[in-house]
Amino acid sequence: MQTWADLPFANGVYRFALDMGGILAIEDRLNTGIGGIQARTLAGRWSPQADQFDPTQTEYRFRECVEVVRESLIRGAFAIVDGVEQRVTVERANTLIRDYVDHVSPQQMPINDVWALAWAIISGRIIGFTDETEKKSPNPGN
Repeated sequence: MQTWADLPFANGVYRFALDMGGILAIEDRLNTGIGGIQARTLAGRWSPQADQFDPTQTEYRFRECVEVVRESLIRGAFAIVDGVEQRVTVERANTLIRDYVDHVSPQQMPINDVWALAWAIISGRIIGFTDETEKKSPNPGN
């Protein structure tokens, strides 16, 4: 089963891939295990649709969500923006996070969309993506 996905994000479609090196980098950076991140990211979520969650049951940590998105952008290293294939470097991933996630700007994503994207990435890595998963994944940033 596929453990990465090309999903809408920011200004295009980006490949989100969280390999073992990415998992270890996140765990080292945040001083917590991927299982704990998965549990907190999953808490309160009923289904892949971004609008089906119970806000009284959520436990995600925003910084964890951001790091999952950032690291999987780096590891995916691929995007299609305006119909043109592009390589996603560490610098490009950091710029995308700054412009669409971390800073106040006209294109800033709602926190719920960042959470939904992180949840999709972690779930895809742990249980795998199917065609159905990708169709139901949130449409963050657009």
